[in-house]
Amino acid sequence: MESIRHLALGCCVVSTAAGLLRVFWPDNGYKPVINAVLMLYIITAVWQFARTADWQGVVGQLQNFSAAAKTDYEPYAQSLAEQVSAQAVREILQQNGIEAAVSLRDGTLYVTPARPADAPRVRGLLQENCGSLPYTVQSGGDAP
Repeated sequence: MESIRHLALGCCVVSTAAGLLRVFWPDNGYKPVINAVLMLYIITAVWQFARTADWQGVVGQLQNFSAAAKTDYEPYAQSLAEQVSAQAVREILQQNGIEAAVSLRDGTLYVTPARPADAPRVRGLLQENCGSLPYTVQSGGDAP
């Protein structure tokens, strides 16, 4: 295989010389020969690479790359999901006529109703709508 590759390289050098000759003597017919030899060299180089490449190593690197990319975005996606959930809780409370402060800290939703009498309704709505998002209903509202 190596000797074929060296032979193709030699033909490529000869074709390059013929190409330079064509620059100074444009009426010759070396163009198809030059293209054929260059194609032969490219094919043998690709074939040699394909036979000697470490395909298992390439596959391993691609798997490591995909695993690293997956873990890099996971916390960000979780944070976005929690923010969307907090916004949905705000909207549900507003739709039910409940004024409350809603905040998200460390993955837990903290809800403080403006009126202490709304706390049982808030707990019921959160129980129905929060799913797996942890929540805490805080007292502290003093609105009439």
